Amino acid sequence: MKARILPPEEWSSITPMLPHFPEIRRSLRDGEAEMVVVEDGGKIVATMGVIRAVHFEGLWIDPEYRGNAGLGRRLIRAGIDSAKKWTDEWVWGSVGDEHMSDVLIRLGGRKMPVETFILEI
Repeated sequence: MKARILPPEEWSSITPMLPHFPEIRRSLRDGEAEMVVVEDGGKIVATMGVIRAVHFEGLWIDPEYRGNAGLGRRLIRAGIDSAKKWTDEWVWGSVGDEHMSDVLIRLGGRKMPVETFILEI
C-alpha cells in the first residue's frame, strides 16, 4: 500500500467515496486543499482532505438576549463580512448548544452529517 497526495486533475476519482466533496471543492481556492489517498495496487482504499477553511468559532449569545432574532442576524452578518477577507463561498460554523444551532439553521446554515474533532499534530 502506498500513500500519496492526489493531484487536482484526479480529484474526480474520489467523488464516489465523498459525494459531498464536489460542493466543497467549488469553494476552494488554489492551494487551499490537498487530497491524501492510500492505494493498494492502484485502487484507492482510503482518502482524506486537508483543507484550509474559514471557521466561525465560539458562537454564543447571552441567555438574557436569546430570542432576539436581530441580534443573531447582526452577529452572523458581521462574521460573514469578516470572513469575506478569505472566502466568497462558505464558512464552517461549530456550535456548542442547541440555541446557536437553531440560529444558524434559521439563517440558512446546513447541518453537516459529521462529528468534529481536534487532533493535536
